[in-house]
Amino acid sequence: MSESTILIELKVRSIHTGEQFVPALCERRSDSDRVQCLYGNEVEGIFRIIIELRDHDKSFEVTHHGLPYPIERFQGRMARIAALRGVQPDAIPLARRLLPSLVVPPAVRSETAPVAQNTPVRPNPTPGDVSIAPTIVGTVAAELGLTPSEVRRRLRTAGLSAPYTDIELIRRTLRET
Repeated sequence: MSESTILIELKVRSIHTGEQFVPALCERRSDSDRVQCLYGNEVEGIFRIIIELRDHDKSFEVTHHGLPYPIERFQGRMARIAALRGVQPDAIPLARRLLPSLVVPPAVRSETAPVAQNTPVRPNPTPGDVSIAPTIVGTVAAELGLTPSEVRRRLRTAGLSAPYTDIELIRRTLRET
């Protein structure tokens, strides 16, 4: 970026990532016909996406209580996600520029944080898999050799609904069905 680059706009906008619409902090500069945006989630971390100016103009500004979404609030959210899950390597320069409250240095965090590109967020559970058993549904699923989704489906069919808190009731219901 040159010295003569002027920041035209810094707003939280709803952009399309190719898969879904997400809120993103978008930086529009005078020297480019593209817009850089920073977005993230609690599972995969912080990402950068570059969109065409026409796509940026078609996107809408995210609001909060009828007003433009506060940039400081979004920056805080992104900084918390960065500290928790890291920053993708290509997003580090933009994150350093747009997130003044970044707690964990992105370069350090991005090397140690797991990068979940082109991999499922969760592995598909196999029946009886004990690694998915921290919940009551997971525990019962492991005991019965079912997946948690199959247990939930059977419980909903039997008329029960979440939250599932009584493990004995769940076991009894599943034995009867």
